[in-house]
Amino acid sequence: MPRATPPCVAAPLRPGYSAAMLLLLACTGAKPDDSAAPADDTAAPAGQSLADADAVIYGNESDAAGNSVTFGGDDDGDGRDTVIVGASFLGQVCAFRDPAGELPVQSGDACWTPETTRDYAGTSAEGGRDLDGDAIPDLLVGAIANDETGAEAGKVYLLPGPYTSGAMADAPTAFTGEAERDYFGTSMAFLGDIDGDGDEDWVIGAPANITGGAGGGRAYLYLGPAVSGTVAATDAWATITGEGTTSKVFHGAPAAGDGIGTVTAGPGDVDGYGLADLWLGANGNEVGGNDRSEEHTSELQSHSDLVCRLLLEKK
Repeated sequence: MPRATPPCVAAPLRPGYSAAMLLLLACTGAKPDDSAAPADDTAAPAGQSLADADAVIYGNESDAAGNSVTFGGDDDGDGRDTVIVGASFLGQVCAFRDPAGELPVQSGDACWTPETTRDYAGTSAEGGRDLDGDAIPDLLVGAIANDETGAEAGKVYLLPGPYTSGAMADAPTAFTGEAERDYFGTSMAFLGDIDGDGDEDWVIGAPANITGGAGGGRAYLYLGPAVSGTVAATDAWATITGEGTTSKVFHGAPAAGDGIGTVTAGPGDVDGYGLADLWLGANGNEVGGNDRSEEHTSELQSHSDLVCRLLLEKK
């Protein structure tokens, strides 16, 4: 039986490593004592002290190690989750199995190299679900400045489990951004099965897409199982487009528009309607004032005449 995932804490730490971002995993394996809650609500529960960390994964100066962190699932069948760490300025993502002590980010059990360092591969990562239908967890990695379909359009790679080192350019499946400076792959989330076919589905965010105006952003929904080859953003099963303006956007800053796709999440059915829900962050939305954040919730339906219904929850 797979071992339960221990409580973990991730944090940038230890200024002695200069500008490197460090991932500290406080995975002591000890279960917090729920019956003895600390008197101070801000105090860390038992088993989550950073001083008791089992492992520190660190980068060199300007690697930005820890820019993305996720669990990759049990890809090798040992009953334990694999830890995934992205170093976006280095452009690499590495997988660690049972990390212990202090480890450089490039010492992972599996590491993937970018097409170019300038792609910023590892800005985002999402793992632990089977996307290609082989019952082994897979990993999605975002390279938000990849230029394949336009300058900084962005690209997302599907790296299948079991994880082995290689080049991201050799990924069996890749998803490309729609237009230049979309920053496609800024966020990703697994949604579960939204169309009733038993396969995992997912969403990819491009917060600087200008379809709905500058900085409006766009989210792209994909149905599993993943197919081999390169999948264009225009081939997504459904898209959700944010509202933007006619102002120019620099480096994906969403202040000119909603910035849909800056953050995405698949929380399951949170409103009790029996449909999978999708949460989209819109941190540039100005309902109620400049840059007033807003949550957009989509209810996804499998009906052929209604791909999805977008509810804008105005507070």
